[in-house]
Amino acid sequence: MRITLYQFPISHYCEKIRWALDYKGIPYKTVNLLPGRHMVLIKKLSGQTSVPVLKHGKHVVHGSSAILDYLDQAFPQKPLLPKNPELRAQALDWERRLDAEAGPDVRLWSYHHLLQQPAQVIPLLGARKPFFYRWLLRSVFPKLEYTMRRWMKITPDNATSAQQRMESVLTDLRLAYSQSHFLVGEHFTRADLTACALFAPLFQPFQYPVPWPGVESSPVPMREWIEQHQDIIEPLRLRYAQYR
Repeated sequence: MRITLYQFPISHYCEKIRWALDYKGIPYKTVNLLPGRHMVLIKKLSGQTSVPVLKHGKHVVHGSSAILDYLDQAFPQKPLLPKNPELRAQALDWERRLDAEAGPDVRLWSYHHLLQQPAQVIPLLGARKPFFYRWLLRSVFPKLEYTMRRWMKITPDNATSAQQRMESVLTDLRLAYSQSHFLVGEHFTRADLTACALFAPLFQPFQYPVPWPGVESSPVPMREWIEQHQDIIEPLRLRYAQYR
């Protein structure tokens, strides 16, 4: 039974699952969806409207954390959680914090800047789809931008708050990585995977399946902030490069 991952290529939560599948050496195929147009299919498949969704035979699993649970149960090779109960709890605590704080803030902050540059964001939203889908996105972009800003509550004030929270989490991560190569124990875990995947839009790795504009070509406020905070981003970039 082959695994199918229903995803947005741009989604950093979907990157968690792509990375876990690749790390474990599990073959899979992706179904790349467009924001907005994905809802009917995903609702029918999983009963809700967000991605990632993983289908494996009769099993349909929604949400990055639940999917990681399922993958470790169904494919125990190269486990992403320690066996030690205390370390296991620490890894899950890191993941919960990163999923709840870093993920939404990176998304809100990034889209606040990128949505102001349709020529850059449309290829990201339409990645891995036929070229005419980008025409479609251009034709509906004003409505799409309005919907995304409303759904994610993207405002200048909220983007500023998200940026401040990102800095706080990144500072905590840098401190943790200054004391150990891994966030938990002596092995790579889903804590490290989650941290590096969710902050990946800040360093735009080539392994990510979208046509990044490049940090140097990103909107000016975005580029300047990233350049000014390389010291707290670098530990994640290095570990992404090493383990991805």
